Amino acid sequence: MAPSQEFGIQLFYDKRPDGRYHIHSPNIPGLHVAGSDLDEIKVDVEPLVIDLLFHNSGIVVDTIQWVPSLEDMVSHMKNSPATAKEKILVITGRAA
Repeated sequence: MAPSQEFGIQLFYDKRPDGRYHIHSPNIPGLHVAGSDLDEIKVDVEPLVIDLLFHNSGIVVDTIQWVPSLEDMVSHMKNSPATAKEKILVITGRAA
């Protein structure tokens, strides 16, 4: 068995003028989550990242460290002006 490998992924958080949020990543094809309730989106992001990494790249993720935390990102985006865009290195994963 190969040793675990760490990797980083960028996620982009956008706040649209209509109040909707969009989360996507250039590193994870197919990751596009959008909606008006950022708390609901937050719940969906981690399982989607794990599933898409496995199905698209064959990467089995052991752990994800969110930097900043998802809670901090949600709080920041809720208090950001309309059309805010954030580009943040968000995930440090450990693949088995």
